[in-house]
Amino acid sequence: MIDVIAFKNQLLSSLSFRPFLYPFNGGEKMYKRQIAKDLKDVLKFDEPYVMENDFEEGEKYHSYFIGSFLSLDPCGRYHHILSPNGITRKCEIFWEELEEIAQRMGGWIESGEGDPLDTFFCLPIE
Repeated sequence: MIDVIAFKNQLLSSLSFRPFLYPFNGGEKMYKRQIAKDLKDVLKFDEPYVMENDFEEGEKYHSYFIGSFLSLDPCGRYHHILSPNGITRKCEIFWEELEEIAQRMGGWIESGEGDPLDTFFCLPIE
């Protein structure tokens, strides 16, 4: 059961990307479809940043802000490797699905340079 106040706060903190609306209790196909739909909505409605690739000189890519790590994560917290609480299965599933769908769409997920909690969906410029 989802805490209604926490649900509303998380929903309001991430306007363009809505991970808390995904059905964690059993509907993995629906879960994947919703993530893919949300990423497509980000591409449709958000303006990308044009970024320089640090590894390939002259290579650029589009970067779309999808939210803060804390607002995207189903548990609403940053999972440090040394944390005694560790990462929950629900959070693992979300981040794995997000990466997989981003790759299927020809992109990847990365964190921000200035603020590592900022999360971006990136696509190469063709």
